[in-house]
Amino acid sequence: MTWTKTIEWQGYRLTLNREASKSQTTSPSSLPPAPGAGEIRFPALFLYSNGEALHLEAEITGSKIARIYMDGYFETEDGWLAGPVCRRDLKAPNSKEIGGVEIPLWAKTNKLSAAWPPAVHLLINPDDKAAAWAFVQPSQSNPNEQSLHAKWISDKQEYPVRLTFSPDGTFTRMALLGGDMPRGARGLTPQTGDKIIPTVHWLQQDGDTWLSATGSTNPIFISGQLPRLETIPAPPGRCQIGLLAYDLDGNMYRGLVKAEIPDAWLDNR
Repeated sequence: MTWTKTIEWQGYRLTLNREASKSQTTSPSSLPPAPGAGEIRFPALFLYSNGEALHLEAEITGSKIARIYMDGYFETEDGWLAGPVCRRDLKAPNSKEIGGVEIPLWAKTNKLSAAWPPAVHLLINPDDKAAAWAFVQPSQSNPNEQSLHAKWISDKQEYPVRLTFSPDGTFTRMALLGGDMPRGARGLTPQTGDKIIPTVHWLQQDGDTWLSATGSTNPIFISGQLPRLETIPAPPGRCQIGLLAYDLDGNMYRGLVKAEIPDAWLDNR
């Protein structure tokens, strides 16, 4: 059975879906560290609001830290987290270039500050003003761009894709995440009659275990203009904000703090 939630917000009808199937992963911090692993810890995580943004003050320790992101999720009534609603690449104090690639250099102990003015991205059809949640992430190839994982349905066939957008929300390109190029495709550009369905990453923590599930939002139909990203204030409700870190082995570590976005807080924006 699929879990579904629909809300009316800022003049749009927005839907979140979660599939019943789920998988489990165990936090690397509960396992003996592998050679080269970062043994990453979050000794301190604090959130406070100044009425305009949620501010995160954090400390992170580790000897093999690769990347650190500010990370945030909506929390639903049944305790699942949907997102990411914010994911921002935090810069290391130093870096070095290896083979043309800039590698961040983190200290063993790092104090970090980051802020999130609660807002959400929407994938917009400019022709009929329809919108869907869009849980975007920084592009790996260009930190100034944003990427969105989605399902692309064209000629009754479904393909997993990654859409990329410029800083102003303009669609720039689409790439397949697996499978073969659609037969007769004229490049990877959505055509009139196609559908784009943004995907959602669902999480739920149980001790050292994270449950994960797949999900999606409502579809956006292509009817002329290409879709674009827009940003609006986040709806009131519960969320969890914190850090996502990777060590040099690619292991993932999370530290999250609960927060609330109240109606009155948004009224003052």
